[in-house]
Amino acid sequence: TGAGLLLAGCSAQTEQDALTDQIAQSIRVGDAASESRPGYGFDLYPGAEVTASLMDGMSLSIQTEASFEEVVAFYESQLAERGWRIQRRDLKDGRMTLKSVMPANGEEMMNVTVARAKQPGAYQLIFLKMMPGE
Repeated sequence: TGAGLLLAGCSAQTEQDALTDQIAQSIRVGDAASESRPGYGFDLYPGAEVTASLMDGMSLSIQTEASFEEVVAFYESQLAERGWRIQRRDLKDGRMTLKSVMPANGEEMMNVTVARAKQPGAYQLIFLKMMPGE
């Protein structure tokens, strides 16, 4: 039984290593990130410059002249235009998470997070979609 536990641990470690490699290979910074766009078909904030991207746009670092409130309002409207209904707005430590649901099925959820970065005009965007059964 000890060998079985050891092998199971190796399998989980191998899967974790593969995921870590996939994430590491998806990182784009500077010029390599400049053409990146938000995941799930969302638009990039108008005039924003992408400075870093991870996982095909699921996470972006952007630079813009816009205020935090303007960027949040833009993604609130993006959610509404795509049929998502915002259920909650969680503001904590300079980060707004818009938690929404797709009314058509009531189970599909989308979270969009806008977080202030240390530099003025810099923001981190995270797009996370959760499907039923996940």
